[in-house]
Amino acid sequence: MSQTPQAILDTLRPELPPELAGRIVAAVEREAHRQIQFRTRVATGCAFFSLAIFSVSSFIVGRSFLASDFWQILSLLLSDFVAVLSYSEDFFLSLAETFPAASILFLLAPLFLTAVSFAYRSRYLNLSMQRGSFQFSTSR
Repeated sequence: MSQTPQAILDTLRPELPPELAGRIVAAVEREAHRQIQFRTRVATGCAFFSLAIFSVSSFIVGRSFLASDFWQILSLLLSDFVAVLSYSEDFFLSLAETFPAASILFLLAPLFLTAVSFAYRSRYLNLSMQRGSFQFSTSR
C-alpha cells in the first residue's frame, strides 16, 4: 500500500484534453502578436507626429534665424573678408553670441524624437518578423 509521492501526484493530476495545450499556445501567440502590432502602430504614430512638429518648428526657427543678428554678422564674412581676418577674435565672439542656439534645439528635439520612434518601430517590426518564424511544440 505504500506509494511513492510521484505515484500519488500522478493519480491526483487531472487529465487534460490533448488540444488544450495547442489552444493555449495559440492564444499566447495571438496576444503577443496583437501587442507587437499595437506598439508598432504607436511608434509609427509618434514618428509622424514628431515629423509634423518638425515641419512647424522649422518655420518658427527660420523666422528667428532671419530676425537674429547672426546672419548679418555672418554676411560680413562674404562682404568684408579682410576686416574679418584682421578682427577674427571679435568676429567669432560676436558670431557665437548671436547664434540662436535655443532655436536650433527647438528644431533638433523633434528630429531626435522621430529617430527614436523609428528605432522602436524597427525593433517591433523585427520582433514581429521573428515571432512569425517561431514554432512551439506541444509534446510532453
